[in-house]
Order: sequence, then structure tokens, then C-alpha cells
Amino acid sequence: MLDDFDRCGNQLTQAIQLANLLNSDIHLLHVLRPGWAANRRQQATAQLREIQTRLIPQLGKGHLLHSQCATTDPHKFILHYCERYVIDLVMLQQHRPRPWSRLFFKLNIEKLAKELSCPLINIPASHQPGHFKNIILPVTDQLPLRKMHFASFLTEQQEATVFLVGEQTSHLLERTKQLLAENTQLSIAFLPADNNNIAQASLRYARELGADLILVEAGTESRLPGFLNRLFERFLFSASPVPVMAV
Repeated sequence: MLDDFDRCGNQLTQAIQLANLLNSDIHLLHVLRPGWAANRRQQATAQLREIQTRLIPQLGKGHLLHSQCATTDPHKFILHYCERYVIDLVMLQQHRPRPWSRLFFKLNIEKLAKELSCPLINIPASHQPGHFKNIILPVTDQLPLRKMHFASFLTEQQEATVFLVGEQTSHLLERTKQLLAENTQLSIAFLPADNNNIAQASLRYARELGADLILVEAGTESRLPGFLNRLFERFLFSASPVPVMAV
């Protein structure tokens, strides 16, 4: 789902890369809030068609690029659309340049990720698309099997490193390392959370290492501490300078 046509170039490039990796079609959506003038929807529809025409040649042979513009609640629209078309992955691109726009015109990605039956990835407007070679993977209170699967899949068998973030005393940490070593070609490193908030620790390490992706499960792993973060529903998805994928 695109929010700002003028700032979606990087996200579109990333979408093409992922679609070709997944061997899938692309559904390009733009949702306007109710109350927008009719001419705004007509303009957005025309822009979507222009993008569709430009991107189709970049898709793998035999795959399609669908586009749709709607004036409705984005949360409900995405859920219904994914169910109707059996979507495998949702990619979001949102541009909120001013504080008031973040407060009044927002999509709760954390809530959406919990309700979707497929993975969701949020792509920051400033992110430069590329391969996922350095992945931050939090380890909390359950074995991260789905995250390990996607870490292996998204790296396309390239040389890549998974940085496990967690408590040194976690009994799941060694098991996670073992499973990754036995079933993938990934390099594995450990980064201690040091009793800090796991989302905050993951965000700090992603910035320090210049990571390409943070892989989380919606919930504890994406909740940043602090009153203001709770007030503005500011989760790891919107705070991270690199893509965050919830599986």
C-alpha cells in the first residue's frame, strides 16, 4: 500500500525485488481517507495507472501488476483485500511529514500486523532498496521458527548474517543458534539486550550496524518503551530507519 506517490520510488523498487523473489503478482493499492474531493481520487487513480504501466516490464514473466484506489478506512480495506485475494505479503509505505499528520492520519501497523494472516513489512521512505544481508532477529519467550524461515528465504542463499538479540540466559538462544547453523548457510552473531526493552535494543543495533531488516513478531518485540510512544502508538515499525517485517 502506497501513501505518497512522490516518495514511493524506493518502495516500488523493493516491491519488484520481493515479487520476483516470491515469484508472485503485485497488488498496488492507494487508500484515501473519506472526505477527499472526487478530483483527488481521479488524480490518484491516474497516477496508479502510470506507475502500473512503468513497472509491468520489470516483473517476472507471466506475472501481473494490479492497481486500485479506494476512499475508505485503510485498516479494514487492507484486511478485506488480503482475505479476498489471498495475499502472501503486505508492504506498507507511509509518509507522515508533520507531527499532526502522524497523530490524526495514521495506520496502526502493530494492530494490523496482528490481524493479518500474512507477513507485513513496513518500508521507510528513506530506505535504499537492496539485498537483506544483515538481519536483526529478536529472541524472546518462544522459539522464532517463522522468523528463522523468513531470514533464510529472504537472503536468497547469499552470504548474510543474522544478529540474534536477546538475554544471554535465555534457554531459547542456543536452540535458535543450533537450528540456524544446522538448516541454513547464514552467519550467526549474538547481541545482548542487557535487560533493556527488546524493541529498543533491536532498534539501537539496527542503527549501529546499518542493518537491512528487523524481523519481529507483533507484540512485545515491537513495543517501544515510554509514555509518548504509547500515546502516539509509535512502535518499532514507524521508528526504525530500516524495514521492519512482522511474521
